Amino acid sequence: GDAARHALRNRNVANVRVMFVHGIQADPSQYKADVLRMAGFNVFAPNMGTNYLAFTCIIVALALLIACMYYLYILIRSRTKYHGIAVYLALALLLFYLLYVFVALIWRWKFVHCLNTVTDAIETFQPQAIVASSYGAAVTVELMREGVWSGPTILLSPAVDIIHRMLRREGDLPTIPEGMTVTIVHGQQDYIAPYKDSLRLHRESDTHGEFIDAGSDGHLLFSWNDPKDMRNLVLNTIATSTRRRKRGATSATQAARKEQQRVATATASC
Repeated sequence: GDAARHALRNRNVANVRVMFVHGIQADPSQYKADVLRMAGFNVFAPNMGTNYLAFTCIIVALALLIACMYYLYILIRSRTKYHGIAVYLALALLLFYLLYVFVALIWRWKFVHCLNTVTDAIETFQPQAIVASSYGAAVTVELMREGVWSGPTILLSPAVDIIHRMLRREGDLPTIPEGMTVTIVHGQQDYIAPYKDSLRLHRESDTHGEFIDAGSDGHLLFSWNDPKDMRNLVLNTIATSTRRRKRGATSATQAARKEQQRVATATASC
């Protein structure tokens, strides 16, 4: 908008509204949100309430581990009793499958809740750019695919592919809609959301923006905790989006003029 362009010219970013969408093990007080505030932006971070979801998944994982260890112990003790082994193995597999389905259902329900939360925040806050981290990046990409958001976007260590698999969704892995302005930042030492997943997302999406290789950085992207770097990243992404919109408007105007000339010529020849 006009406020964003004015801020870009004067480097006064206090009027630039930036929404931060946090990760699954975080909340609105995540440090990257503070970095954006220290960069001078007007920042709003909706609370998706995902902390307990991560805790639930950890508890379920521990339960699975304990159950498997228990059944392994039973199998070893009963190794001479074939029928007993078969029963215990079947029960172990059934328990594992039921817990897996249960966790997937929780993830699906919570993901929809997060989509609604961020949608409401977009409508209320009217951000000029969105910065999304990890799980929050997956939420943001889904909102872009649904047409809820189309503005300048920065994805930090996006976990798009992982979330797609955890939700047990069918079809190809998600891509970003054509023409969006999206900057992706990812480190090669990310052991939570694989670096190669972000490369795939960038290569298979026809977007404006760039892919920034954060080198040996990990999932938390500590190398991007400098407010100056974050400010430049956001402003450059907004500037790219603004230039794209201007070119689009110019092309539309030229096309309209050509159509008017064609109609005028056709009318004059009648």
